[in-house]
Amino acid sequence: MTRIRVMQLVTGVAVGAEVGGAELFGIQLARYLDKTAFEPMVCGLWSYDSPREKEWLERLAQEGIRVRLLAAPTGRLLPDVRQALDQFWREVGDFKPQVINSHAERCDVFNLLAHGLHPVRPRAVRTMHTDQQWQKRPWAGSMFLQILFPLTFDKEMGISDTTCRALDARPLARFLRKRSVLRYNGFDSELLNRSQRAVVFAPNLTANRPRMGVVGRLTSQKGHNDLLNALLLVRRTQPVDLLIIGSGPLEGELRQTTINLGLEDCVHFLGSRNDVIDLLPHLDLMVLPSWWEGFPTVLLEAMALGVPVVATDVSGSRELVNTGETGLLVPPHDIPRLASAILDQLSNPAGARRMAQNARRRVERFTIQFAAAECGDLYRTLLSTQLR
Repeated sequence: MTRIRVMQLVTGVAVGAEVGGAELFGIQLARYLDKTAFEPMVCGLWSYDSPREKEWLERLAQEGIRVRLLAAPTGRLLPDVRQALDQFWREVGDFKPQVINSHAERCDVFNLLAHGLHPVRPRAVRTMHTDQQWQKRPWAGSMFLQILFPLTFDKEMGISDTTCRALDARPLARFLRKRSVLRYNGFDSELLNRSQRAVVFAPNLTANRPRMGVVGRLTSQKGHNDLLNALLLVRRTQPVDLLIIGSGPLEGELRQTTINLGLEDCVHFLGSRNDVIDLLPHLDLMVLPSWWEGFPTVLLEAMALGVPVVATDVSGSRELVNTGETGLLVPPHDIPRLASAILDQLSNPAGARRMAQNARRRVERFTIQFAAAECGDLYRTLLSTQLR
């Protein structure tokens, strides 16, 4: 039987360093699609030549998944995009994908061009990972999101109810009766049976302090500054160590903020780690203070591993956390409320454990295996039926 060739088009593969959850979802779909029915490929726009990228390249090579990285960014946008597009055109001609599933703004544009202009004419699917797209170029977002994407893409997927509602609310999508499909992100089902493993933390952790963690790229969106200021309030009542796991452009600024707030003794920058899954069970609390989210994988993973959680009441997170039942939600940017929720969880371990147990039961269905099977069904449908 001839397998269906599917290209997952992402920004890059350096997950946990230069890129994040959207790229991870595309990579995981390639890993978990049924290999008897599909021939997957991961295509990344940018090569960062970083340790995290090399780790992912090695892992995907071991699993027999084809990967191509198109260009090394130089900081000159137009020449970089032109080089990446030229390489992309060649890869489409070489791999001849029947479906391209894109997972980021520029990836969506590349996908649209291949769908309309490349001789291979692959089916075009885009996955919208957040309702906060095209913030740096809103004029482009209006043209693409409101006009070109509803007209040209065979199918648009949202990874949360919020993103699907945003897609379906567009006037042209309503006029054309083109509805999005919901495909939740997911965690590896093996986590549900994973035993706790030893890990190496920061060398100066205090043994008798609770451990609180935040995982994500060090960017404004993730709300690390809010968490540091909330920690200043928490420390007046409760000693705690904060583990900041991840890297990104704000690392220097966050380290300076830590010094300015006098928090050097309890804030630990662990950098980008390839053992986050092993770190999570050693936390007493997982905090996600984001300003916005799609459907946060790390929150799913923490809940699946039975770690108590505090998150901001934003899209994606609010679909996972029922406050008071599976964790605590607070408004974004509300530092006093964030500090209060952290103290509630740390000062009431029995209540925190009860919510964590409820959360574990709630997220059991959000596995990447299930998500990949659903996406596989969508790809088959696109190739076997004539879309209206």
